[in-house]
Amino acid sequence: MSDDIPHTNPAYTREMNKMAELIERMEETLSAQFDGICKAFVKMDPQEFKAIRRNDLELNAIEGKALGQAISVLACYQPVAEDLRTVVGALYAAAEYERMGDYIKNLARSTGQLAKNSEDLKVFPSLNDMAEKVNSQFRDYLAVSRGDDLDKAIGIWKSDEAIDEQFREVVNEAVENQGDGDGDGQSLIHAVTVANNLERMGDRIKNLIELFYYRKTGERLLDRMESD
Repeated sequence: MSDDIPHTNPAYTREMNKMAELIERMEETLSAQFDGICKAFVKMDPQEFKAIRRNDLELNAIEGKALGQAISVLACYQPVAEDLRTVVGALYAAAEYERMGDYIKNLARSTGQLAKNSEDLKVFPSLNDMAEKVNSQFRDYLAVSRGDDLDKAIGIWKSDEAIDEQFREVVNEAVENQGDGDGDGQSLIHAVTVANNLERMGDRIKNLIELFYYRKTGERLLDRMESD
């Protein structure tokens, strides 16, 4: 989330850094989960999807620690200005990361069911491409969140429009293919669920960019976009 946070009070610095480290652990865990789901798409191995679902427990456990640490910093040190925005940002980011972990778990459940039934839907390449793009979007966000490049952050924020458009295209493709006899109604539901969860993850990344912008500037990104 950030580099070590300097302060005149060493205890405060330690507690802030501990909070930042927990957020970074959530980011690393979530990134590994996302990489895992993308690799599982290629192999379509039901066992790999099961492992991804089990790993969500680790992310939830770290979230609990991160939230507790952020609340402790607020209660004990009452930070102000950018420090306060950093702590509040950590609270919101932890919740966003946990929700993204839930979406990955849902992805693993739905795609794992298709793999279990040995489905080979024509929409799979499009779903895989969408997953890779959202994963790339998340990695771009992580890189930006460790720096100060606001313009690049805004570019990532705007890229969510392309994810939304791809979601609509993938759903239309799945419906058309199913109408042509590619899979049954249940398969269509699972495929659309996968696309929907990927689109929701893109929305969460957009929220995280807005948090980053607020932490750095103290202003709302939406206000800037409306004034441009």
